Amino acid sequence: MVFAPRVEDKGTAAFILHRQMNIESQTVHDTTYGGAIHVSSSNSDHADSAVMTIINKYGCDQRNMLPLLHELQAEVGYLSPEIMEAVAERLGTTVGQVHGVATFYSLFSTEPKGRYVVRLCDSPPCHIEGSKAVLEAVKAELGISEGETTEDGMFTLETVSCLGLCGVGPAMMVNDDVYGNLKPEMIPHILAGYREEN
Repeated sequence: MVFAPRVEDKGTAAFILHRQMNIESQTVHDTTYGGAIHVSSSNSDHADSAVMTIINKYGCDQRNMLPLLHELQAEVGYLSPEIMEAVAERLGTTVGQVHGVATFYSLFSTEPKGRYVVRLCDSPPCHIEGSKAVLEAVKAELGISEGETTEDGMFTLETVSCLGLCGVGPAMMVNDDVYGNLKPEMIPHILAGYREEN
């Protein structure tokens, strides 16, 4: 993990944490299913070839569930019921168990979200450092409240109980980019950078 300056505000830098989410996995060959899983046409909404390639890449070891779900969400944007059924079939477990994992971790989503998911930390340290004012600035800039997605489908706003960055609070994530030492006046510039990417 490397901190690099991202936004400057009167001598105070907000930092972005570039997280390397490249999860290396061992390929497990499953002789029971001939090394591949085949999903019936009823599961075909999101079970396209890219999704099936990812599912087959991780083999049938249930210990691979977290990296498998992470990669599937990165590919599709969320974990649909069809995807969870295909994962359960491949791993030899129940859909309920896959759903339980997908709903336990706050960074997984079982519903479609915006292209950019803005997660603002509301832990006690971030709250003391001013996360409420930062949240109000994000809401004003995007024109949405927590749990909502902008009409253009570009941004979804969420608050989370902790991002684990108490030393640089208030902190916020936009997808995998993490910003710290935030001030409300920084928000328009940060979000404009994501709008420009389109």
